[in-house]
Amino acid sequence: MDVFWETIRAIVAILFTFSVSIFVHELGHFMFAKLFHVHVETFSIGFGRAFWQRKWGDTNYQIAVIPFGGYVSMSGIVSKELEEEFAKSEADNKAEGKGDSANEKKADAASPDTIDGVMEELNALRSKSWLQRVLIMSAGCINNFITAAVVFFFIGVFGFMAPEKVSPVVDYVVPDVQEIVGLQAGDRILSVDGKLVNDTDEFYDTLLNIFEKDSAATATVCVKRGETTTSLNFPALLYGKDGLPGGKNAVVAEIEGSPVAGNMRKISKIVYDALDNDKFKFKYGTSFKADGRVENWNKEIPVLATVGNLWFVKGGIDFKAPSYIGGVMPNLSAEKSGLKGGDLITSINGEDVATRREAMKVIRSLPGETVEFSIERHNKKTDEIEDLVLNCEIRPNPDNETIGQIGIVWGMPLSQFTKYSPLKSASYSLTRVYLISKNYLIAVGELFTHSFQTVRENLGGPLMIGVMAKKAADRGWQWFFEMFALFNIILAVTNLLPLPILDGGHIMFSTIESIIRRPLPAKFMAIVFNVFMWLLIALAILLTFNDIIANAWRIK
Repeated sequence: MDVFWETIRAIVAILFTFSVSIFVHELGHFMFAKLFHVHVETFSIGFGRAFWQRKWGDTNYQIAVIPFGGYVSMSGIVSKELEEEFAKSEADNKAEGKGDSANEKKADAASPDTIDGVMEELNALRSKSWLQRVLIMSAGCINNFITAAVVFFFIGVFGFMAPEKVSPVVDYVVPDVQEIVGLQAGDRILSVDGKLVNDTDEFYDTLLNIFEKDSAATATVCVKRGETTTSLNFPALLYGKDGLPGGKNAVVAEIEGSPVAGNMRKISKIVYDALDNDKFKFKYGTSFKADGRVENWNKEIPVLATVGNLWFVKGGIDFKAPSYIGGVMPNLSAEKSGLKGGDLITSINGEDVATRREAMKVIRSLPGETVEFSIERHNKKTDEIEDLVLNCEIRPNPDNETIGQIGIVWGMPLSQFTKYSPLKSASYSLTRVYLISKNYLIAVGELFTHSFQTVRENLGGPLMIGVMAKKAADRGWQWFFEMFALFNIILAVTNLLPLPILDGGHIMFSTIESIIRRPLPAKFMAIVFNVFMWLLIALAILLTFNDIIANAWRIK
């Protein structure tokens, strides 16, 4: 019986995620099209043959058999010239025995030489102002953003389980940083400039707030070391032995030969990947050319990092955190071996691990090997802790084969119930939508700088999304609705990309035509639309095939 209800829950979760998100998106296009008196021919949830349809007014409403999509068919979505170009192609196809007389009649009816044609042209999307067209084409994405924000708002109002904060007890310090600030492994940070700090977030926030106000400042950090209390001076800028010419305007240009041009995300990743190194070699410069190259080089200095006038310490100081798995990535070694979010790794190959850094060090050192993980797992049904032993293959990182990885995301136990006021929930929801959108765009931009294997593993289609929806529903309502909000944001951001066929492409072409005050050449646009249509079909086939191959291990 449990299996039956789990199956029903999975089906409902998957259908809800896709159908509601797509309905919300298409409803946005539909509502604004009606608002600006654009003729809507068809409102469809799903693609392919319709298994339910009804006509109200002059619009045909339908639900199609393939639920992973939808569309709103509006009159005059392309220029008259392009419409005629498509009609000509259809006529050519008909001459070869592939045409459809109904399409030809429709094209004739749309001719402005008839009264009906004039009325249809007035109700065509292309006849509307640039602002109206942009609002209609972006309305679907706006609806998805609003949906995600509403979901996060209610999560904040009703309350949710938040992870524990990381205690500010130092686990490891890069030697260069240790030499400058005097911090040591085992130190517990008590206060920054007299302000008590209880966790690492408070430490970083307090420190950076001080240096944002005055980049020349020095913060006094009080730490407990053994049985004694010690005060340390943290400079706003980290100076190496040879000094750092450029003062507060200096920025990181290069780390270990990799250009970063002050990009904190890149700096964080590079430093994190090399966390066990004794030194990092940086190149500093004070100005940059348009292509990102540094114009005014300084010599290499073995010091951690500074970005603008903010002290960047997260790569140089590692705090003690349990080897607690926050989540597993789809289709990688951890998930395939049975590791789950909420597991606590206690040993690897019989070697005890107390912190995530210890666990990460062992995992990285054993690429290509199958090792034994001992874990503690909380059993929801019995409210007890289970001790389990699982074998897991540690795969080489496709971008650095000397480093092992299993596809886990570190986290902290979800033990703090958090509930916000309506005002705080509104701020929380908008912040979540902004940060997820920003990080997704950055991830898409960085994705194709990695190996083909990494790209393939990170591309997913309907099957992978369905698996994620099912797993989120298994964990509980909070995780399911967070995943649902995430899907809405991804759907919105993806559709806003300036690519033909997508909403962002239509917005881009409408903007170009409003600037040049004439339609783009019809033959050029026909080629562009046809090429991208075939590319979209090919991508859909590739994603589906990749989904099937990646998830084949689930069929046992």
